[in-house]
Amino acid sequence: MYLKEIKYLGFAFLASFIVFVSGFAPSAVAQAQVGAITPCTFSQNLEVGVVSEEVRCLQKYLNENSFKIADSGVGSLGSETTMFGGLTKEAVKRWQGANGVTPTGTFGPLSQEAYLKSIAALLTAQVSSMTPAMNVMTSVSSADATVSLAPAQTEKTKLEKEARKAILDARNLYEKAKDDVDDADDNDIDIDDANDDIDDAEEDLIKALYEFIDEDYSRAITHAKDVSESMKNILDDLHGDDGDAENAIDDAKDAIDNAKDEIEDAYNDGDRVDRARELLDDAEDKLNDAEDAFDDEDFDEAEDLANDAEDLADDAIDAIGQR
Repeated sequence: MYLKEIKYLGFAFLASFIVFVSGFAPSAVAQAQVGAITPCTFSQNLEVGVVSEEVRCLQKYLNENSFKIADSGVGSLGSETTMFGGLTKEAVKRWQGANGVTPTGTFGPLSQEAYLKSIAALLTAQVSSMTPAMNVMTSVSSADATVSLAPAQTEKTKLEKEARKAILDARNLYEKAKDDVDDADDNDIDIDDANDDIDDAEEDLIKALYEFIDEDYSRAITHAKDVSESMKNILDDLHGDDGDAENAIDDAKDAIDNAKDEIEDAYNDGDRVDRARELLDDAEDKLNDAEDAFDDEDFDEAEDLANDAEDLADDAIDAIGQR
């Protein structure tokens, strides 16, 4: 199956089909949400004047998801048409406003992407909310005791849980990386390569969902881990490596502790340490800032601040004896 077909195929059908292929029982709310999705494919911009079966599919989707074309008559639920008119435009504008798209009334690339991602997000959420239908405790009563029996956890069940977790972890990293890249774009940072990686990750995430539905959990895990790895690389590029930052903070702490010992010994020996203590205070302030930056996951900044703290601690030792 070509990737374009994967992206725009019937996500609703596949989401509801999970119950059959994997023995999962989604919640009633999730079932209702899945049932309300009309799978559509779009090959053009849909706007006033367009006549196409794609328009009918869009109208049906809007009608079934609280953005009615009309309450009755032409365009209403069950009476959708192929004509994109004024009523369809107004319904699209309401939908766009609710889905973070500028409400122009034209269902173009941005709207079609938002449509796809909303369905993909629902499918992913479906995976996270599913409860194994066979995870039921069977109680057997006897005269002496009640014994609870649970089905043995098979290797397939373990893989299934691992795949679900891998997909959810990948989705979370994908969403964070995408938000951070959007923020970086606002700051005029070159993020072309990162956007290419995000597009690739989106494709891998969708592939992982399909493999999960097909119960090929090993391949689902592989695709999900590919997403996680590429998203971690993006975050490292934007914010630095957390390991490097952590090492720099540890080095700064060691340098500060060493400076404290040196200054204390010098003070006991009667040397001047006023300037050294000032620099040590500055080093500790920088270290605190580095730890705050690390907590905010700004690892490049954390590493730079930690290096500054280490330099100040070394300067404090050199300043022993200075006025």
